[in-house]
Amino acid sequence: MKEGEVYYDAARETMSPDERKRYVNESLRDIVQYAYHNAPAVKEKMGRVGVTPSDIVTAKDLEKIPITRKDDFSELQKLNPPFGGFLGIPHTKTVFVSPGPIYEPEIPEVQFNAVAKALCAAGFRQGDVVTVTVSFHLVPAAAHFAGGAEKLGLT
Repeated sequence: MKEGEVYYDAARETMSPDERKRYVNESLRDIVQYAYHNAPAVKEKMGRVGVTPSDIVTAKDLEKIPITRKDDFSELQKLNPPFGGFLGIPHTKTVFVSPGPIYEPEIPEVQFNAVAKALCAAGFRQGDVVTVTVSFHLVPAAAHFAGGAEKLGLT
């Protein structure tokens, strides 16, 4: 890290390429394992092509899992409301509705941290005053920006 550089999560944002690759692959294995055992649609999708969590070792291995396109979610969610079997947690704070309609769960600890990291990378610092110009309505963008700004200590 250079003098004066600021990071939201310095340990992760300053990893060497080899460390980052190792971290991403380890995290990916954990995420796939969790999703397989907690989100029925993930298990079903992987099962259709004979893939198990142990087959996903690196990001390249994700090619083994069929893609779920955004356009597919509306139909999948009609068949298995509200999230089409893709939600792997027992509770969500808020449900947003995007065009489609597609129902999206809000998971603040994940989404707000991602936005806070992006705002920090863009140069925002604690105490700065920001205006969220995205509409606060049924889609999640504005809530995510506001939550990320709050995590970063922005007004």
